[in-house]
Amino acid sequence: MLSKATAQRRTWPSPTQVFARFRAMVFRWQGPRDCKNPGGSIADAQMVILEGGSRFFGHWMDGMKTGFGILERPDGSRYEGDFQNDKASGQGTLACASGDVYEGQWADGQAHGFGRFTQANGSYYEGQWAFDQQEGFGIETWPDGSRFEGCYKGNLKEGPGTFTWAKGASYTGEFSNNVLHGSGEYRWPDGRHYSGQWLNNALNGMGEMTWPDGRCYRGHYRQDQKHGEGCFRWANGSQYSGQWLQGKQHGFGRFKGRDGKVRRGQWEDGVLIGWLEAPRDEEPTDRFIPKGGKLASSTLETSEGTVSNAATHNL
Repeated sequence: MLSKATAQRRTWPSPTQVFARFRAMVFRWQGPRDCKNPGGSIADAQMVILEGGSRFFGHWMDGMKTGFGILERPDGSRYEGDFQNDKASGQGTLACASGDVYEGQWADGQAHGFGRFTQANGSYYEGQWAFDQQEGFGIETWPDGSRFEGCYKGNLKEGPGTFTWAKGASYTGEFSNNVLHGSGEYRWPDGRHYSGQWLNNALNGMGEMTWPDGRCYRGHYRQDQKHGEGCFRWANGSQYSGQWLQGKQHGFGRFKGRDGKVRRGQWEDGVLIGWLEAPRDEEPTDRFIPKGGKLASSTLETSEGTVSNAATHNL
């Protein structure tokens, strides 16, 4: 299975909950406590003290904030932008006392449309919002250099996207509910590469894995392990094509040596039990990986190809 470090690199925080909390805090006002012209036509811009100690500088209509205005909270939070029916609507900037800032479009007091939310620690999300939630296409970055560019639904990564980790690993493909799920390609900084199916952050289904030195595996995975039918090729050209169980050769399979001859045998828990036929020429039904065929990558080192050592790979 994947190393703990690799699994941890696939997790990421979301700034949205932080943003929603600050937005709610800033826009909880009770109405004007001392407004000289709270109703009727729009009055000239003026400073008004609101209940709770907030201050508003702007215009009013029928007792509601309307048009451009500035709202300041006692804790130092500040909104500057457009109002409609007493709520932020249009273009505006919300600067929180913590240093977090949202700048973009609003509707009915919520982030809605295109906007950028920047946290005090330097991370930011820039893209589409729908009623305070990340929705649609966006770009999200973190202080360590990690970056995601893709689609969101309900604050979660959903659909196609690319995530790049600070140490150089990257994934391009499908996301679901904020995890790698569907079809996608994962690249390691050392040149390893996987292309295939994913299930809840794990290699699961049909996939291809390659190493920089030419080793490769093409076949089925279950929870990050070779499982089912698959073919493994060593750097020296030897291959095993057959059944796998939890990352090890298990069941019936065919071994192709460096001389090109093929023998059918039986394996158990990664160990050859015995041969079932004499050496012969390769046949199309052996399903070995052809020379020059499209291949992919894995994660652990192995020795030169022998009939029993493919079990040292746990991807």
